[in-house]
Amino acid sequence: MKVDVCVVGAGPAGTSTALHLIREGLSVALLDRATFPRDKCCGDGLTSLALRELRRLDALPDHLSSWRTIERAEVVSPSGRRLGLDLRRQPPIAATARRMEFDSFLLERAEQAGAMVRTGSGISDIRVDDSSVRITSDDARVVVARHVVGADGARSTLRRLLTQNTEHRNQRHDLLAMRAYGTEQADVRSDVLRVWFPPDLIPGYVWSFPSGKREINFGIMVNRRHFGKTGQLRAVWDKLSAGSSAIPIDQVQNPKSWPIPSTLRLNRLSDSGALFVGDAAGLADPMTGEGIGQALVSGRYAAESIARSKPGQREGAAAEYRRRISRVLVAEHELSASLVRPLSHARLLDKGLQAVGVVPGAKSFFARWMFEDVRRTSAALPCRWTAAA
Repeated sequence: MKVDVCVVGAGPAGTSTALHLIREGLSVALLDRATFPRDKCCGDGLTSLALRELRRLDALPDHLSSWRTIERAEVVSPSGRRLGLDLRRQPPIAATARRMEFDSFLLERAEQAGAMVRTGSGISDIRVDDSSVRITSDDARVVVARHVVGADGARSTLRRLLTQNTEHRNQRHDLLAMRAYGTEQADVRSDVLRVWFPPDLIPGYVWSFPSGKREINFGIMVNRRHFGKTGQLRAVWDKLSAGSSAIPIDQVQNPKSWPIPSTLRLNRLSDSGALFVGDAAGLADPMTGEGIGQALVSGRYAAESIARSKPGQREGAAAEYRRRISRVLVAEHELSASLVRPLSHARLLDKGLQAVGVVPGAKSFFARWMFEDVRRTSAALPCRWTAAA
């Protein structure tokens, strides 16, 4: 198979890349080792950033059975103070959809748009020369392309094959998370998105996100530098899900943990002519762990960078991609990273949330800021929050 671009990985980053490439008139092969539909460990939350990108693609999945538009949120401080947030906006600024449905929907849209999709087989070899990239899959099928994009997650096989080492496998990801699906207590509203900051978990947090009819996505995210190892995370999980805390949940089943790559380095956005997007590029927000919006945005930037480069000029596309990420995402990422340390102090976090609750207009702004409906930096990055971003 010969195409203009081969995209390795068919999650949100990969399908966003493919859809934007097709809009630019380029042919695309989209590969993934998984067979869809498949589960993906995630909080399933969609911020305003993700929703804007989906609307840009005309791919808002509000017909899915697990889709929930979120109109209310509640944040609980380390001392137990509750802060209610009104998220009712038009268009909506927060929603949830199970990744098993959401990712399959986006993959179907990419295939309908013209992407040549191959799933159920990973990649085993890659050869790069001046004019082309030759990718061989585990089932011995070959794709020849002018460009290649890695959208295959935190432990990118494409990066490993290109660099011929295991550096990325040994990388200490800054964030760890664990989640499972369950049901809320009968006397608790299931349409409210909830976040708790237990004193022994900050700057991490616990979440309860609506998912389908009276179901929830229940999870924990921790900063590995402040917290420790996965085993400790499981001990906290067992304590919370056993009902020994104030967190209202009846039962959860089969918790799964995963690393969240949140170390954005410009020199890791490309390697040997390949561009990396989403988790493969370490783009998740270091404060919240949110990554779907960043995945969708990076896919668009990668596609536009390839489309605007001269045919076969992979280094030119890589330079343009790094420029776009640097101009729009780096300052946001650095700001989020700088807030991690203050959030590890319970008293400071308490005071901050208390101020949000009493200062006129603060709750509305905080809600929009929390769900990426306004830029987290001030005038430095206006392009991210406009239609031209």
